[in-house]
Amino acid sequence: MRNGARTNSTAAHETYNNWLAARRAEQLPDTRRREESGFDTALTHLSKGVCPGCERAVDLKNTGISFCPHCGIGLSDHCGRCSARKSAFAKLCPACGQAAQAGKLPASPGNLTPGEPDKA
Repeated sequence: MRNGARTNSTAAHETYNNWLAARRAEQLPDTRRREESGFDTALTHLSKGVCPGCERAVDLKNTGISFCPHCGIGLSDHCGRCSARKSAFAKLCPACGQAAQAGKLPASPGNLTPGEPDKA
């Protein structure tokens, strides 16, 4: 039984460390978190209605949501050329093909001052 208790303790410790690492990752800058998650991984998460940053459920059908309400990572932005709404993880605009660097993210919720509207 003693060996089983040690195994449970090790599993609990590993689970806690994984949780802690995920919370630390949420503190990274938005652009770095998008880069680290990778395009294919992000698309897989998004297709399942899950945030690529924190892996929590997000209502992606709501076009008013540009950021994850749980961790704040940018989920969508607008093309700099045609202003079409696109995934913040996309390398190209699906409407006009413009490279993503020309896109602009809406103001981050953390960067808005109280009473300041989102300019997107």
